[in-house]
Amino acid sequence: MRRLRPLLLLSLLLTGCGIQPNYATEVGPPPVIDFESKLEVVYLLRDGKLEPRKVSTSSDLIEDILDALFKAGEPPPPGMKSALTGFTLVESSLTVYNPRSRNDPEVPTGLRLHVSVRGERPLKRTALAQITCTAMLDQSIWGVEITHIGTKGRRSQGEYVCSEFRDLAARGTRLPP
Repeated sequence: MRRLRPLLLLSLLLTGCGIQPNYATEVGPPPVIDFESKLEVVYLLRDGKLEPRKVSTSSDLIEDILDALFKAGEPPPPGMKSALTGFTLVESSLTVYNPRSRNDPEVPTGLRLHVSVRGERPLKRTALAQITCTAMLDQSIWGVEITHIGTKGRRSQGEYVCSEFRDLAARGTRLPP
């Protein structure tokens, strides 16, 4: 047994743990998923007038920006208010504004945003303006159609463009077209 012990130790030393080294080389840091939020502009109210305000969003998609708009009023930043407090965004969807001209390269096409909002009370004009002007910061959106879902069911509030709300712009604030 004494003669086998050195041979056994020598064989263990030469074979190691039995796993071959893979000779991995480091080529950079490991991939990491980045959850950094983005800052996007939404319109809130100061003294009843539309004023741009940067808020944190999860992405620059219109759905996420509208979601941030509705959350920005709960609670709003100091000195600001939101006519959307008490309302929730149900859904939003984009459609081609003029489908008959979509294949004609001479005719520019834009998108219509359909927004559905749920709330107990009717939407005020300032709420319609907040939704419309925030959405139309995206130049591809040409119009915003808003539907209110309330105690009396689903009711269309109409289709708007931001220029209809110029009278609600705060002094020095330039609204989208």
